[in-house]
Amino acid sequence: MFRKLASNIPLLMLIAFNLYFIWYYQQNPHGFKTLLLIYWFQSVMIGFFTFVNLLTTPASQKTGTIQFEGSGDKKMSSGCSATFFAFHYGTFHLVYFVFLVVRNDGPVDFMLLKVSIFIIMLAELMEFIRKKQVAKTQPMNEGFIFFLPYLRIIPMHLMILGAAFGKFSDITLFLVLKTIADVVMHLVTNRMYFRTPT
Repeated sequence: MFRKLASNIPLLMLIAFNLYFIWYYQQNPHGFKTLLLIYWFQSVMIGFFTFVNLLTTPASQKTGTIQFEGSGDKKMSSGCSATFFAFHYGTFHLVYFVFLVVRNDGPVDFMLLKVSIFIIMLAELMEFIRKKQVAKTQPMNEGFIFFLPYLRIIPMHLMILGAAFGKFSDITLFLVLKTIADVVMHLVTNRMYFRTPT
């Protein structure tokens, strides 16, 4: 198991990315707002590429297609699922952005923010291209594609509730849940897209 983990370079990089944020916060106690904005942007990019994925994956390559009332045509149903995802996921993140701006005080490290945005955009674009290559040779489950990004929303929900009820500190709850969500999403995505053909 440890050998398999050691060979999973993207997963190790993801864990290192999160550990760096934990270290960064220890060195910059007022930098939590920067970390929240980075996570928000990372989540938005995952949503954007999910929308494009739903929109561009041919109906013939999809299994578990989500059916919408009045959209009996499979191609039309795919367009509906992409549009609904963009509206629902986008609305969530608009609300979260308002929360981040209003709720959390503190300065923003714009240099770290810009570098992180560039890295996130490049990484998500590369991952998207890799997924589209795999999608050419095996069917994709539309339901999994649709719901997988919501793993990014759960930590923010729990962070807000934890802060409201005072059970955990924002920092402890957020950083731990963010790391768990990143790792789980990476493992589930790899299992779905990059499984070894039987």
